[in-house]
Amino acid sequence: MTVVPVATEAPVVGARVAVTAMFTVAGVQCGIFTARFPALVDRFGVAPVHLSVVLFVWALCAASATLAVRRVIPRFGSAAVLRFAAPTCALTLAVVAVAPDFGALLAAIAVFGAAFGILEVSVNSQGAVLERVHRRPLLGGMHAAWSIGAVAGGALAAGFGHLGIGYGWSVGPVALCTLPATVLLGRGLLRLDPVERAAGPTGRRRRPTAAVCLLSVAAFSAFVVESSIADWSGLLLRHDLGTSHAVAALGYPLFQLGLLSGRLLTDRVRAACGSRRVLAGGGLATAVTFAVAASVSSPTLALLALYAVGVATGPVLPTAFAAAGTLDRRADGPAIALIGAVGYTGLLMGPVAVGAIATVSTLRSGLCAVIVVFGAVIVAVAHGAR
Repeated sequence: MTVVPVATEAPVVGARVAVTAMFTVAGVQCGIFTARFPALVDRFGVAPVHLSVVLFVWALCAASATLAVRRVIPRFGSAAVLRFAAPTCALTLAVVAVAPDFGALLAAIAVFGAAFGILEVSVNSQGAVLERVHRRPLLGGMHAAWSIGAVAGGALAAGFGHLGIGYGWSVGPVALCTLPATVLLGRGLLRLDPVERAAGPTGRRRRPTAAVCLLSVAAFSAFVVESSIADWSGLLLRHDLGTSHAVAALGYPLFQLGLLSGRLLTDRVRAACGSRRVLAGGGLATAVTFAVAASVSSPTLALLALYAVGVATGPVLPTAFAAAGTLDRRADGPAIALIGAVGYTGLLMGPVAVGAIATVSTLRSGLCAVIVVFGAVIVAVAHGAR
């Protein structure tokens, strides 16, 4: 079985708007969740290293869910899966916000992580289908919409921090506000009908190709970089540079603003230069910009450096997902799911590796080592994809 797009549920243009808006809503959820990590640490009175446990549980459940959904999307279609996952993300994030103790927090984080992993795969699958329908690159712009949402969520977090509002009363209301939006946007998705494959045997699991494996490594590395900066930038600004909570919360939205800037250019650059050159350039620029940023001691310069790294890293993930969608249209859902699953292990590895290095050195050293190494890995993958 496979899925093919049919225009019986929503016009193609309307579906593109709905999918782009869904990326934005997911960005808002992730932005408010991530940018308030310093407040979360303060709320439970735990050491920053305990944040690694929270992130590990979240990413592990996200990766596990993306692997499980590989079998679901080809059968039911990404639209149906996304209609389930998006509202579930909103509800479970609200539960995270009201967790009464650290144990309950871990349980809520696990469910939220699983829902978010399913959302990421299904919304990227919708984007890949729309790219084929429109016959031009679109996922870069859609990922830019995610960054817009993340910047908005981070800006809200900074505002809540400035007002002294705690974690629960900031994250919870924002999560609940996104719930009706996810339900309404789900009605405009491009429906995918399960149909028999025109060629090839059915019921047989397809092995990932070498190209999909290389794209998975690129996605893994990009997730390592993005998650490491997103999860630790607030604590870097707060603890290492001595900024206020409000300033520390600005690190995440500025990084996301950089991702947005890079992703707004992704579709044009891909069309002009090709995916391989986009990956190579993004990886090299990521390694170089953060190596320079590691020597910065001024909070203002550190914030500017986070923006620059975002610009460099931004094109990598949408390019990897988009390339997977062009490899085999009969198996784009499973391919994207595999890339997402491998990528989410980067969410596991990145922040944990940074935290481990920070325990024996400094947080700045941990971030620098991890980001420079995996920026170089992206470059190597791009050259290996020739």
